[in-house]
Amino acid sequence: MLLLALSIGWQHASGQFTPGEGGSIPTFSPFTGIPGKISGLYVHSSDRENITPSGTRASLQLNFYKPSLYKATSYTLQFSTNNGSTWANYQVSGVDLITTDSILNVNPEGSYHFRLFVNGGTYDGYTSNEVDAPLSEIDTRFIGLSINETNLVTGVTPPFVGRGLAATVTVNRLSNGLPITGHLTYQWYRVNPATSETTPIIGATSLNYTTTLDDVGYRLMVRATGDGVNVGGYAQIMSGQRTTIPNKSFISNLSGSGFTLNLYKTVSGLTVDGLWLYDHNSQPVLITALTQGGNAAIYNISATLDFINGPFYLNTAIPNFWSIATELHVELYTFTMEGILIDYETGTAVHSEEDLTIYPIPAINAIHFKAGAQIRQTEIVSVNGATVEQSGINNRVGSLNTSGLSPGIYFLRLKTAEGVLIRKIEIKH
Repeated sequence: MLLLALSIGWQHASGQFTPGEGGSIPTFSPFTGIPGKISGLYVHSSDRENITPSGTRASLQLNFYKPSLYKATSYTLQFSTNNGSTWANYQVSGVDLITTDSILNVNPEGSYHFRLFVNGGTYDGYTSNEVDAPLSEIDTRFIGLSINETNLVTGVTPPFVGRGLAATVTVNRLSNGLPITGHLTYQWYRVNPATSETTPIIGATSLNYTTTLDDVGYRLMVRATGDGVNVGGYAQIMSGQRTTIPNKSFISNLSGSGFTLNLYKTVSGLTVDGLWLYDHNSQPVLITALTQGGNAAIYNISATLDFINGPFYLNTAIPNFWSIATELHVELYTFTMEGILIDYETGTAVHSEEDLTIYPIPAINAIHFKAGAQIRQTEIVSVNGATVEQSGINNRVGSLNTSGLSPGIYFLRLKTAEGVLIRKIEIKH
């Protein structure tokens, strides 16, 4: 008999609920873009850098989405010296600055406005949102900019409401390379994903921030600004994802031709385009039909599911204001994972905690494991269901390289002779 096998820390997903018993997902107004515009451009840092043989110069780092996201071939950087009234192509050594990447480091001669011009694809001729980029006159440089937005901050898993964000900002003095303590102020912003318009969050003026319902749908960004005397310029760190409301779910009526999605909260207007379904190679699986069941928390989904390509991963499509969620229990700890893994196996077994040894905890460059059953396949899966490392094996012991993975929470997935087993792990560098 085919079973849906999903276990965390040798424990099973939480018990099923009555679909719709959690009430309804609130109604949100969709974000709308500006005609002829794309979004995503922001100033990552405005500071200074050393130049040889002596002296310093202004340095500006611009971050944005890769052109491929818009099916474009490249961007041309443009600038304005009169607050956006007229624009010209930014040049380096007399040549237009064109990029296919997502980062540009430039050394402008003045405090300009910048934007990107789209080359090729559906959005050919579009321009990005515009950013003001005042330059720094103080010989300091921002380094080590990052945001920790794992569930280690508040215990809530990204991207859900209540998750914490803990920023890290380090500034060095160019004359000696030593860090400078203090002399910075902080402000968190909500960033409209359709226009990149920023709105300051009242009272959010420290390095740490905990998301609320007011943040649903937005990306978040923190700005660190120097006092203009001891530290110059500013830096902005963008969150990696939008904030959503979790909607617990479970799967029923699973077969090779589809399944039923059962949701804790009802949702209105769900369509085929509102869901993403992927196989374990992150390849999209076509959802051919979606019909509502007994209420707006039950949806019958038609799709061809080839067992060999499991586990499958289902979530709401982006953009959206809520996410499918799976609530799982590890001993006394409850963990909510974005999306739901759909897995076929010919049987499963419940193992004791002693059946598995994992080290080191947290993983640094590799994760090593020893199981009580013969392991056939190993995977590291991100919290959004993507397989980031994978290896075949025919042993009770093994290891996977984690040096190339970003710090955060993942799942170690072991396919053994007795079933599929998943353990939550943490990776640090």
